[in-house]
Amino acid sequence: TELLHWSDLSLDFVVIGVDGCGSTALHRHLRRHSQVAFTNFSVFNVDEDFFLQEMGRQTLPFAPQVERLRDFRAKLRQQKVGLYQPWIWTATTLLKALAYNRHLKVVLSLCDPLDRFEKRLHGSLPRNGSINDTKLKEVFYSLLKDAYSGPGMV
Repeated sequence: TELLHWSDLSLDFVVIGVDGCGSTALHRHLRRHSQVAFTNFSVFNVDEDFFLQEMGRQTLPFAPQVERLRDFRAKLRQQKVGLYQPWIWTATTLLKALAYNRHLKVVLSLCDPLDRFEKRLHGSLPRNGSINDTKLKEVFYSLLKDAYSGPGMV
């Protein structure tokens, strides 16, 4: 199979984000626009996992992969073609690969880590509103130590 260069992938933009920070909502709103199209390639019936799962460990894209994107783009009118892959920031190889496309725009959806922590804290508290300082301290420290907030922070 022939190998091509990452710059041969004809994308205009990519939507990247952190879990729970609005990238899915951004994707839903952008895809309603008449001048925007998303690739909608799927490997495991998950939004846009083609790039992350199929190409995430490749040094260069295969010709059939590039042709698949070109064929998709050829069916469109003058729409901007984007990739919705919020977790692509976890694949260093793909981030470097996308950097070869000098015209590619990155739409990054982030949120305040303290705001996220506060939402998780309030979601972990009892609904009846009765909480003492000991319980609050217990919940607070358990959230600091969990896998989402970073182990060993305390």
